[in-house]
Amino acid sequence: MELGTLILQFPFLLSLLAGVLAGLSAVLLRRAALVLGSGLRLLAWLLTACSVAAAALSFVWSWSLFKPPAGSGNPLLTALGGLLGLAGVVLTLRALSVRGLRELYTWPAAKLENRSPYRQVRRPIGLGLMMVALGATLVVDTFPAWVCFFVWLILTHLQLEVEEWEMRHRLPGARDYLKRTPRYIPRFRHKERT
Repeated sequence: MELGTLILQFPFLLSLLAGVLAGLSAVLLRRAALVLGSGLRLLAWLLTACSVAAAALSFVWSWSLFKPPAGSGNPLLTALGGLLGLAGVVLTLRALSVRGLRELYTWPAAKLENRSPYRQVRRPIGLGLMMVALGATLVVDTFPAWVCFFVWLILTHLQLEVEEWEMRHRLPGARDYLKRTPRYIPRFRHKERT
């Protein structure tokens, strides 16, 4: 299938791509803010918000492209999706409450890496959003929704790779934490630092 046909069949892929480009631009602006001044941090925050909004729009758009017949959904998948989405919301809110919105661009290692959920997984906000997206996709359970989810998952993984690369260079104290702590699969036994 060629790219033009794919985009015509799944137009929400353009908004997903725009969201990832906004997110990557935010990463680069955070890096540039170290040299050019902290005024760029506000722009980076706005681009991050636009990235999240583009992902949300893409999911809603993909869910609306195809309506399955009434009663065709699997109640077990719907229940599992609802529980997974709820768990993702709880994890995301817990991670935001631990981190604090004012500290999103600093590295308070002593505060973060010794507190749950950052002690078990290094990207709890991203993991929580992935759980919410998977839960919602299970509830909707349409082909365009699954395409949107898998494309978003791949693009988000690539964006997280770039963010962690930038974090290693901007905050040398983060390197050890990134080596010790898994990104997606939580570790419930804490490794001691050497």
